[in-house]
Amino acid sequence: MNRLLTRLTCLALCLAPLLAIQAQTADLDIAGNVITAATDSIAIDPNGDQRDIARRSAIYTGESIQSSSTGSVQVRMKDTALISLNCNSTLKIENYVYEHSQSDQVILSLLEGSLRTITGDVGEYNSTQYRLNVSGAWVNTRNADFEVHLQKNGVIYFAAFNGSITVSNSLGSLTLGQGGNSDFAKVDLNGPPTPIQLYPAQLNPLNITTTPTAQASSHCH
Repeated sequence: MNRLLTRLTCLALCLAPLLAIQAQTADLDIAGNVITAATDSIAIDPNGDQRDIARRSAIYTGESIQSSSTGSVQVRMKDTALISLNCNSTLKIENYVYEHSQSDQVILSLLEGSLRTITGDVGEYNSTQYRLNVSGAWVNTRNADFEVHLQKNGVIYFAAFNGSITVSNSLGSLTLGQGGNSDFAKVDLNGPPTPIQLYPAQLNPLNITTTPTAQASSHCH
């Protein structure tokens, strides 16, 4: 009997951290699932608690995804959008509502590093349904494949590969891609979005793939 009690106690202690994580995420909505993730990639919940993520891990609204120094994280969102987060990058899922209606909303915040995304169904009715915040700027789009890189000095670089995006800050707005005069732009600390005619060397081209692999990797700066 004593041995049985000891084993049950050990089992309870081992399950306690897992149950705590499940309790913390039970009230959060699933925003997407990880396709690939390099070792040591994590998700951070609104309370600051961390958990490891890997292929098939759920990502919840309110969490931040943080890639490791060795590789990238790729996530398929519930509206079919794909996000490839470069190494040493952090993306917060501020809100992700997808109900096939005009109430759909995506609000993301790139806190550091860079990402490439192919947007999904949200934004079908209005481009303001989709917003990616990046420092003092933001992106709205209905349907696009684009990349963003936030430098440590606060300068932001943008590239539109397909479709169009609108880059804005408090000093102005600029359309990139279809309907715009350029596919590339930058935003510094003291000016409006500025078009660039050539692909910025500061950007690190990120691939997006729908084929899962054991570990995601990318060329980190």
